Amino acid sequence: MPPFSSSSPVEEIKSRIDIVDLIQEYIQLKPGGANWRANCPFHQEKTPSFMVSRDKQIWHCFGCNEGGDIFTFVQKIEGMEFPEALRVLAKKANVQLPSFNPELQNQKTRLLDLMKSAVQFYQAALQESADGKIAREYLARRGVKAAAVETFQLGYSPDAWSKLNTYLVQQHFTDQEIFLAGLTIKRERGQGYYDRFRGRLMFPLRDIHGNVIGFGARKLKEDDDSAKYINSPQSAIYDKGGFLYGLDQAKQFIREQKVAVIVEGYMDAIASHQAGVCNVVASSGTALTDRQVKLLKRFTATVALAFDADLAGMDASQRGIDIALREEMDVKVITLPFGKDPDELIAKDPSAWSKAVGASQGIMEYTFDRATKGKDLTQLAHKKELVRAILRALSQLPDPIEQVHYLQKLSAIVGVDEQVLREKFAVLQGKKKSVVTAKTVPEARQPQSRLNAYAERLISGLLKDPSSLSEVMAQLTPEVFEDPHYRELYNRLILAYTSNNTFDLNAFTEEVKKNDPQAADSVALLLMRAEREFEDLGEEAFRKDIIATSQLLLREFLSREVQRVSQHIGEAERRGDSQEMSRLTTAHRVLTDKLVKLS
Repeated sequence: MPPFSSSSPVEEIKSRIDIVDLIQEYIQLKPGGANWRANCPFHQEKTPSFMVSRDKQIWHCFGCNEGGDIFTFVQKIEGMEFPEALRVLAKKANVQLPSFNPELQNQKTRLLDLMKSAVQFYQAALQESADGKIAREYLARRGVKAAAVETFQLGYSPDAWSKLNTYLVQQHFTDQEIFLAGLTIKRERGQGYYDRFRGRLMFPLRDIHGNVIGFGARKLKEDDDSAKYINSPQSAIYDKGGFLYGLDQAKQFIREQKVAVIVEGYMDAIASHQAGVCNVVASSGTALTDRQVKLLKRFTATVALAFDADLAGMDASQRGIDIALREEMDVKVITLPFGKDPDELIAKDPSAWSKAVGASQGIMEYTFDRATKGKDLTQLAHKKELVRAILRALSQLPDPIEQVHYLQKLSAIVGVDEQVLREKFAVLQGKKKSVVTAKTVPEARQPQSRLNAYAERLISGLLKDPSSLSEVMAQLTPEVFEDPHYRELYNRLILAYTSNNTFDLNAFTEEVKKNDPQAADSVALLLMRAEREFEDLGEEAFRKDIIATSQLLLREFLSREVQRVSQHIGEAERRGDSQEMSRLTTAHRVLTDKLVKLS
């Protein structure tokens, strides 16, 4: 992170944005004592290790050991560098950043600024140019109102070779930057570039924060034999696999209504917003990806899919369903009463769309309806086909209770003993598990040494409640602590406690901060750990845990010392140093006696 003064934009932003409020925009936090907790968004885990301190304005995961402040969180979860995270948070905090500060600029922020200028160019071409009449007439025919044009920043790319490039160069962007943003193509012959989008209706693609990162473009002329839609290529700011159209507009509605409606195309999303269904995003004509589903999980645990009714749309829908189920989301399917897509349905009857969304089915109900349609279950072939379809869908469900429920339902429908279906399902599950590769297994974190693990638990407990410190002091001297950081904190705890026979945590933290600011951050993390580790223990159980941990720490220390002295005895024997051997043998006996007594 670049250095800033205390009156810098960084400090101003930190003073205006509460870390708990920020992180709750990405994951669901639950209160736990003085802090907040959740399953870590950065690694797979079943038990919450991710802690957030509102008092200290920090976060830390005790599972993967990541942590920091609001900036490091946004950088990590968004995959951003510091200048981008600064801009995002400055916008959220309504803090004006200084212009032309090289510390706040990188290639991505330059490209984002360039995209702003491109949007303004395309909007002006749509609204003001004679050439843009074709786009205005198309939008009128499709029923897109002026408010939606403004909200979604729709535009038009002039049917000319280099109008956009010329304009952006005049705005002080280089040919290379315009090319890297995906807005131009290099000429095959000679030098220079030409505009990628020409004579098309332009759909700005905005990230979750409202920054334009790319464009989708629809052809408008009947005699144009090029692709109906073309999109920006992958770039430093646009990643198709991690993008959902309209999410910046829909995220608040998704939170409120606790479901994300997923359609296929840009026009589907815009029409849905016009019809009053605003918790809708578009997958941009492709099957859902893991990253898109994880993006939606920040706002809801439920998705409702409405893909086009053609074969490609059904295939895309099924792939999206499989991914959402793998991510343990509640999946619903929207069936259109008529029309090939939501846009066509809304054009004929806007109310029919909201009714269809409200009548969305759970994935298994939908699968049963679809799989039994047109089947004659007196025929063996039809019966086997139905069983295969249902068992395949069941294999995607993460909840075993749901699996059992639907196995019972399937048994009743096909008239096959439930146990037979269970056995067939178990075989299918076994095959599914066997294809898991090593790449799907999370990389294990390097284990912490037992000595340091015990030390961390002990110090965190003593910071939470030092009433057992006198008992611990009777057993442990500071040399027992392997890590100098824990040794120093233990020394400070002893000094603070014995000075007044009492302990004031705030005074202790201030004293530590005065001498070592880094150690003060560590105290905050240890207190967060204590809350996580000891929250369910009563007073007596907590005291016993602290004493037991101190004994484990001492036992581990003595075991290491015995091994170390044994090694030195062997070295002294090889040297023929009898005097050193005698001294070490006595030390070995003393250590062993202590270890035996402790055990």
